[in-house]
Amino acid sequence: MSALDVQGMVLAGLGRSAGPFLLLGFDPVGAEAPPTPPPAKPRLPVPPPIGPKTGACPERHCAPFWVATRSHTARCPEGYTGASVTVTRSFTSYLSLNHAEQQAAALAKRDATAQLHCTKI
Repeated sequence: MSALDVQGMVLAGLGRSAGPFLLLGFDPVGAEAPPTPPPAKPRLPVPPPIGPKTGACPERHCAPFWVATRSHTARCPEGYTGASVTVTRSFTSYLSLNHAEQQAAALAKRDATAQLHCTKI
């Protein structure tokens, strides 16, 4: 006797169509419906990105900032020879323009001095 014959006999005894679920021990008539998922949260609109001219600063909630650019020329001291080196650096500060200027100047001086190659005469 095949599984289909057994299913047919069981279904004939019930007088209703239970499908293959009866053989698996699942009664679709008495089963509860799956829980309804919670409603989706409304999506808030994303503001357009702020360009560099108006201040791109999402990590600081668009606080004002200042940008300074400074150059420094490093030259070999007396008694040494070598090509002078000029470096330009920029710095962005959320504190003040003075802070941005100081940091940009310090970076330019550091990098120009590091690139300077001097030979004793």
